[in-house]
Amino acid sequence: MKKLITYGMPVIVIPIFMALSPADNESNINTLQPSNSIRQTQNNTVASDSAGAKLFHDKTCFTCHGKDGKTPLAPIYPKIAGQNIDYIRQQMQDIKSRARDNSQTAAMHGIMQLVSDDELETLADYVSNLPRGEAMYPPPGRRSPGSRLFRRKTCFTCHGRDGKTPIMPEYPKIAGQNYEYALQQIRDIKSGDRTNGMSVAMNGVMFLVNDEEIEIVADYISKLAP
Repeated sequence: MKKLITYGMPVIVIPIFMALSPADNESNINTLQPSNSIRQTQNNTVASDSAGAKLFHDKTCFTCHGKDGKTPLAPIYPKIAGQNIDYIRQQMQDIKSRARDNSQTAAMHGIMQLVSDDELETLADYVSNLPRGEAMYPPPGRRSPGSRLFRRKTCFTCHGRDGKTPIMPEYPKIAGQNYEYALQQIRDIKSGDRTNGMSVAMNGVMFLVNDEEIEIVADYISKLAP
């Protein structure tokens, strides 16, 4: 399988639609729209001298996630720029409390103890308003194996057909995420190593996804335009 890639943030969630067939899921999702609280941050600019920018530097967030939040130190860490604020906030809170303790999150445990609740909110707001990246690959075809699996396994139900318009702001935008990070998070959710936040909603479908399909889905996600 050819490779491509959160640290920390995150995942694919597929809750209560499991009683429906994939075709029913896809038709029903047409009536669902993302919450109005999901921020449209693609074209926003963020002042480099803002309180959020200062915290992002002082708390050393840039060390792993990159100064722009989308060029992480290693592909096992997530791109976080432009992520939903509700999702970012929840992940930082869970890492701080160790409700999320999978994969590379251990690197954040010590730092998060030095981040107050007000600072956490400022950081979440700053990150959510950073511009997302540009497409790095040609768009995958609708008939590609990844696209078919994304629909068949009902990933689009929560994350949106394009992977960046989730139905609730507590769910992450996953389009364009690093392959290695996406792969690790899906595996951790399937194994039970990651159970925080809304990731529990994926448990009902992950037993239907084999290891090869996980790699295909992670590859597909990584090639979607952010």
